[in-house]
Amino acid sequence: MDDLIAFLRARIAEDTAVAETAGGSCTYLLDDPSLAGLDTGDRAHVARQSPFRTLSDAAAIMELLHRYENPQTNPALPPSVNKFTAQNEQLMLADVLRVLAHAHATHPDYRTEWRPEWRR
Repeated sequence: MDDLIAFLRARIAEDTAVAETAGGSCTYLLDDPSLAGLDTGDRAHVARQSPFRTLSDAAAIMELLHRYENPQTNPALPPSVNKFTAQNEQLMLADVLRVLAHAHATHPDYRTEWRPEWRR
């Protein structure tokens, strides 16, 4: 799982760098003058896939990685219950991380053993 997490962090870093270079927190509207040379479909795509959205998606995935690496515990519960719930949380999140990594299946560092069950 460590390699999958490193892979996802690397893709997030790449996406973040591109989004920050493209304006970081900016968003585009369909009638944005800077998109005037594009056809309607391309304008819609650029407006929807703005740097702001890329950064928001990256932050959400980073939160999932954090939750995988630091499963929640409750001090009011016995250690055995916390261990059990933490293991279940990690199992569930491991599946989610595999699904998210599959979006990068064409990347040369992607490993076929990371494929989610539904893609095998």
